[in-house]
Amino acid sequence: MHKRIDDQIPIMPGICVGITAAGGHGYLAIHPKLRDLIFHDGTCAEMYVGGKLTYRYEKCGSEPRVGGDTHGAMEISRDRVFFGGWGEAPTYRNPDGQQFEAADRRGKFSHIHAVNEDGSIELLWMKRWDENIKPHFWYAEVTDLLYDPRKDVLWAARGDVNWGGDQGLYMLDLDTNKMEMIFFGNTYKMVMLHDHILMNSWHSNALFSYNPQTNQREIINSIPSFDGSTWEIPTTFSGAAFRVGGLAYLVQGPAIIAVNDWRVGSERKILALPFFACYKLEKQWTRPGARAQRSVSLNSSVLLPVNSGEAHADDSLSTPVLLRFDSPVPQILTHVFYMSGMTFDGKHLYLYASCVNHEPILTWRTNRGAIFMLEPNAVLGRPLTGVRIGILDGTYRVTMGLNGWVGGIPIRGFINKRLRIRVPKEGSMHLAHYIIGSANYSEFENVNLKSGWNIIDLSNYDNLVSFRFDRDVENVYAYMTLEP
Repeated sequence: MHKRIDDQIPIMPGICVGITAAGGHGYLAIHPKLRDLIFHDGTCAEMYVGGKLTYRYEKCGSEPRVGGDTHGAMEISRDRVFFGGWGEAPTYRNPDGQQFEAADRRGKFSHIHAVNEDGSIELLWMKRWDENIKPHFWYAEVTDLLYDPRKDVLWAARGDVNWGGDQGLYMLDLDTNKMEMIFFGNTYKMVMLHDHILMNSWHSNALFSYNPQTNQREIINSIPSFDGSTWEIPTTFSGAAFRVGGLAYLVQGPAIIAVNDWRVGSERKILALPFFACYKLEKQWTRPGARAQRSVSLNSSVLLPVNSGEAHADDSLSTPVLLRFDSPVPQILTHVFYMSGMTFDGKHLYLYASCVNHEPILTWRTNRGAIFMLEPNAVLGRPLTGVRIGILDGTYRVTMGLNGWVGGIPIRGFINKRLRIRVPKEGSMHLAHYIIGSANYSEFENVNLKSGWNIIDLSNYDNLVSFRFDRDVENVYAYMTLEP
């Protein structure tokens, strides 16, 4: 008789020594055979099966060992759970010399593991540092995994860094554990649509499509935008890839790309729309939905955490939220902590949430998060809480966002909806209201702004809202308040 899953939530110590680049990452799955809760601590290199700590990367090297943020590479087959990412064993970090050129990465490795039918942990593949690269370089991380039941193989996206020169889409043969490169490119997250694997990118300016049946691939660098322009994909951080109904969605920096159809060698039906494009000072990138495990399907809805502005030093633009997609119009459910992992056992939803801040410094100690258990009805209704989401703080540039469009905040389900914006002198801005995936439902209007604070009532809108200026604006501050 199986142990109740809600009794398997591990009790973890509050502080963990994580000598790594980021803290507070935890990923979840339900084992398809054991029906055990699987928890992978992606910061501290620990794996819990059924609530018990069973593995600490012993197969990867000597102590001290540490895990990386891993970007939530976790997947399930008929009888196993796979997890991948990166780690260091041993770690050679020096707290007095953590500049990139001085960091010693010789203990770093990329890996793919499996939790087998009996709960044992198997190391399927690993690539360690070697003398072919510099001591402060490392090889591409495993950023996503996708199980293919027809071929019984595991597709692996490898990206994030490019110093090792081996990023791209890989295929892991589960009979031989042989890893084969399919094509080169800084791939990040994957989703299947019409027999194609669609991939966004990380530190790159491209989207990828691959057909495993015909061995055809395609790379694009520009996308039609919702306002009729063409968006040249910048070199940017990426986010989630997921499906809702018959559409696939790829989060790429400040945009979400809706894919109705994309087959190699035929016409593409794709559209880029602004999506959680939030900026502070001179930073030209955001990380919406990044570093999170794949979204979770709950009945006919898809739940997706969006960690807006996670690289900022303060909370002015950092508002992690939980989104519900059950149509082309997403809905913010609630303000949450940083949420990196989710799973659903058919009865309860399990969420791993933590407090984390991705500054360009290394984290030596991290407060671990906690696993929360919720009934589905708790997240399938109207928004649970009000939210305040910062959009701009500092200098606006016409190169920001998607061709100048910033914001891209869903306001569906809220009663009081206001955009508050402060500008140094009077002028005007363009406001856009749209539905993801359709250019035919986009509305545009001009809004006059006075010097100082302006309050723009969004009561007549119920989808997504973004705005842009025609010129650079100094000392602008903008945020949106949404109350249920």
